[in-house]
Amino acid sequence: MRPGVTTFIVIGVWAGLRMLALDSPAMRVSLDAVMALTLLFTASRFETRDPPWWAWGLVAIAHTLSAVVHGLQAFASGAALEWVQPMILVMNLAWVAGIAVFVRNLQSSGLAARPSVRMFALMFGAFAAACVGLWVVISGEIEALRQSGWALSEALINVVSGVADALVFVGAVWLIRLVAPMAAGRVARPFYLIGFSAGAYLLLDVLLVTTEAQDYVGLEAGAQLWVGLAGGALMAAAVAQLRSLYDDGESVRAGSPGRKASARPRQIG
Repeated sequence: MRPGVTTFIVIGVWAGLRMLALDSPAMRVSLDAVMALTLLFTASRFETRDPPWWAWGLVAIAHTLSAVVHGLQAFASGAALEWVQPMILVMNLAWVAGIAVFVRNLQSSGLAARPSVRMFALMFGAFAAACVGLWVVISGEIEALRQSGWALSEALINVVSGVADALVFVGAVWLIRLVAPMAAGRVARPFYLIGFSAGAYLLLDVLLVTTEAQDYVGLEAGAQLWVGLAGGALMAAAVAQLRSLYDDGESVRAGSPGRKASARPRQIG
């Protein structure tokens, strides 16, 4: 099956499952667990000395924490809920760190694109969009932050999440700039999907503040589709990375021209 077709199937299936899970907390938590396990499996396909191990590992940690948080919110009570907000903070930091490692790895790979007017325009647009989204999030929570004395609260968590998603979005667009010469290649595909996912999550942060919904489940049906697409794009990115690793392994085993049969496939990212 062509990689592009696989990508659309993964995103479509994931979005459909997410819509079906709207009224089932157990199914939503199960989907979160599947996402976390897929990302952990993707990271485990690399050795610890490989650059992508840290990047995928940090993203996997972020979504493992996300699955735990959603499980606690759905089924826990009392003292257990006190762990939710600190875990959300760590989750967002892990996501930002993961994107930073992706960017560092690509910049040091020697495959990054040279700067161009088009790429600078893309980055400026991404930065402007991130700033607008962040302004909406912060302005919507500033009064609540003042009332809480900037203590750890839902308002502070919303702002931190907005800042993190804005940084992840800008970092993901920077990744797209770096892999622009490989736009149609399998190496670039995971990063385009990560960029789409990051942009969708930033949009959802804005919707959470402007609609005063408590979480994604409280959003309207149209926004729920974006939740599914955001998660589906990230799942498709992991699948694309796994497929790329598999194709590299097949090439090595076949002793393809220009590569030693005993060589270990190298991956960037």
